[in-house]
Amino acid sequence: MIADIRSMHETISSADMQEEKVRLLLRQTPSFSHASIVFAVTIFGLFTWRQHSPWLSAWLAGTVSVILFLQYLQHRYGLKNSESTRVESLSRRFHQALFVSGATWGLLPAAIGPNSSSPDTISLGAVFVVALAANHLLGQASSHFRAFLVGLTVSVTITLIITNGIIQALPPIVLILTASALLLMNARRSGEREEQALKQASETGQLKEDLQEALTALEKQQQMDLQEESIARHVFQQLTLRSDHDLPGISTWNEPMGKLSGDLIQITRGPDSHIYAFLGDFTGHGLPAALGAVPASTIFQTMVSKGLETSMIAEELNSKLHVLLPIGYFCCAAIMKFSADRRHFTLWHGGLPPILISRRQTGSIEKIQSDNLPLGVLDEQGFCNKCSTWDLEEGDRVLVYSDGLTEAEDMNGEMWGKNRLVQSLSENITDCAMIEHLKVEILEFTHLAPPSDDLSVIEIVAGQPCADRKVA
Repeated sequence: MIADIRSMHETISSADMQEEKVRLLLRQTPSFSHASIVFAVTIFGLFTWRQHSPWLSAWLAGTVSVILFLQYLQHRYGLKNSESTRVESLSRRFHQALFVSGATWGLLPAAIGPNSSSPDTISLGAVFVVALAANHLLGQASSHFRAFLVGLTVSVTITLIITNGIIQALPPIVLILTASALLLMNARRSGEREEQALKQASETGQLKEDLQEALTALEKQQQMDLQEESIARHVFQQLTLRSDHDLPGISTWNEPMGKLSGDLIQITRGPDSHIYAFLGDFTGHGLPAALGAVPASTIFQTMVSKGLETSMIAEELNSKLHVLLPIGYFCCAAIMKFSADRRHFTLWHGGLPPILISRRQTGSIEKIQSDNLPLGVLDEQGFCNKCSTWDLEEGDRVLVYSDGLTEAEDMNGEMWGKNRLVQSLSENITDCAMIEHLKVEILEFTHLAPPSDDLSVIEIVAGQPCADRKVA
């Protein structure tokens, strides 16, 4: 099948090349025709002025007739469709007409006749000039010039032999054959250059067509990708809107690496006024990572609406994600349930960076390390739902974040780091707008460097000291 397609392509290319050659010849034909008529009439007038010869009149009529036939072929080609068979037939007719034209010019020595002074020298000079002019005007179409030159050489050779005999005609014949060989070599080189130019033009045209097709296909694919991305973004936004980010004393910040975030933040009030918080960092970035947020959000919201415990939520999320996520994909997560006054919370922590508790009274920073594997890694039998319980004082601050925060890089590839995070918490321990400080510091540090990962932060303040502040 591939061989057939390749053969068809080569056939089409050959036909196109032949058509281009004929078109090139047609562009050269008017100049050749006009020059031939002018030169033929000039020779006729020059020799008729001295002595009228019916043979010369007959020669002029034949030469002009062949030239008119060439112009007829040109006109006919312009009116008809250029099918491959018609182009081949037209090319053969051009060959034949040019051969006859060359033959008529080769009869010039016989048409001038023996009554003229030095007829051989004058007629051969005229024939040589005609050959040079044809080489100049038809040289790029080498096969057609060859037909003209062969007709001229054969005709003038036979004419010289008949009118002068073999012995006397031998020197001019050798001269004619030598000149013809040189002209053919020159025409062949010109033809090869022209054919190479035609091939390059054809290949360039084909490349342009292929490029245009590729661009069209790419635009269609881009439109499909944009549409799919728009749908995914809409779904992700709806998931985010289902979360209650306007609770006093709770702030969130999500900065996606691309157009879609692979991090999911959910803040929801339970039926008994408990506050549930979930931060999930799915493997990868963009659409593949964001798709995992759909089932996770649905499961989390459903179980929170029933007021279930943190361990049960973690078990259900792990069970579903273990089945839904492909091998090698998982979700680093922190699931927290705060009491109504936010003085106590239970935590399931799997795979995220250490959760920080900033103690308002002492100014100390406590770190809660992850003690479980990420969601979706183990099956139900191997999963651990171990949770920890923590007490808070009024004004204490809990900070949960994905590794995109501490791994934010500047233009030199240096990471912001955990030390800067701890220092920032210590310096702003009494400020209710902690996330606003983080934003400013991260943006100043990274400056114009592109984000290297999705960045998510949840800040929860115990008690009600910041109840009136706006969410970050």
